[in-house]
Amino acid sequence: MFPSSATVFSEFHARHSWPVAQGVVVAKDLKSNKGSPGNLSRYTSYWIEYEVRFGVPASQCLTGTISGDEREPLPCWGVVRTRSTDSPATANEWLKRHPLNSAVGILHDPNGPNTKIVGESAWLVYPVKEILVMSGWMAFFLTFLNITQRRLQFLETLPEDYDASPPPSSQPPGPNDLIDLKLS
Repeated sequence: MFPSSATVFSEFHARHSWPVAQGVVVAKDLKSNKGSPGNLSRYTSYWIEYEVRFGVPASQCLTGTISGDEREPLPCWGVVRTRSTDSPATANEWLKRHPLNSAVGILHDPNGPNTKIVGESAWLVYPVKEILVMSGWMAFFLTFLNITQRRLQFLETLPEDYDASPPPSSQPPGPNDLIDLKLS
């Protein structure tokens, strides 16, 4: 599946404009869509879910889960999901990135419940393989479009009465030349 430009742009926007809070990874799990109800894909996708706690005032915690203790330094709870991959080995590598109880920076959406981990590699955040494949196809079709447009421009320069057949020869046909027989 190819990423939409809106998905890539929203990820870029979040990574460059959302506020950052200090947090900690409290749980992590490898997830997949295998056997999920309503999964119509014939491919299995894998991703990692990190459960995180982070320190923001209760009024700024829009994830829906807040610790009841006012003295808690990390009162806000959230879930961070990596992008999906079709490789279980890649997903297992992602699982090792943040050990339990490790300190992480948390990007939190000031207008919604979304959270992300700060400083993740572009290879992890953006679907680079799909972007490269899509770019390759675009380059191919743009080259084909360019060739077609040049050919069309050339054809438009030809006179209206242009005949592509070779001009009739002024010499009589030779013994080995083909001739038209008009039998009427």
